[in-house]
Amino acid sequence: MRFWAEEQSHDRDRTLPTDVIVLGAGMVGLGVALHLQKRGRDVVLIDRRGAGEETSYGNSGLIQREGVIPYTFPREFGAILSYAINNRSDVVYHLSALPRLAPWLFRYWQNATPDRIERSAQALAPLMAQCVQEHDALIDEAGDAAHTLVQHKGWIRCLRTEESLGQAIANARRLDTYGVDHAVLTGRNYASSSRMCRRRSSARSTFAARRPPPIPAC
Repeated sequence: MRFWAEEQSHDRDRTLPTDVIVLGAGMVGLGVALHLQKRGRDVVLIDRRGAGEETSYGNSGLIQREGVIPYTFPREFGAILSYAINNRSDVVYHLSALPRLAPWLFRYWQNATPDRIERSAQALAPLMAQCVQEHDALIDEAGDAAHTLVQHKGWIRCLRTEESLGQAIANARRLDTYGVDHAVLTGRNYASSSRMCRRRSSARSTFAARRPPPIPAC
């Protein structure tokens, strides 16, 4: 496999004889390229920057076994209003871009019905069931340096209100069908498991997904 970073190349007319070109050297692109190489393909991996320096660099670094149910367009009026007035941290948009985004947003909203969400989850489930094992295999191949970067402790989500906790528990129970481990902790359980977390967090209750970690990480 060969990697070609566009910003590092001064020869834009360079010829790269190959079987497959993979565009994007993030986690998905690298995984695809490595598996194609194992199948005997000559692969060129291309990115405008270095490997893993864009989306895969900026996310939280989780291998999300529980990510079976896709993120959907909100249906609650209050949530829609907060997005519409740009009062969110997870989504920010420019008003000038709205006309171009509107058709896509409408299709996104159409696909947020319960039956369509369930169909998407059922399609994702077989892939997500293998994601931890597949990542572990790649980590093993990368050697000891990669092992030091990965922890098999699950992750914790902290909620500030009983209402949000109830919703999180309901969402977790939906994942029982897909074999996702989870545990519900009280604020006291959470604080007693780590003094540092107790000092930093004022959460009353917590919700842990994927597998219950022995020691929560803040």
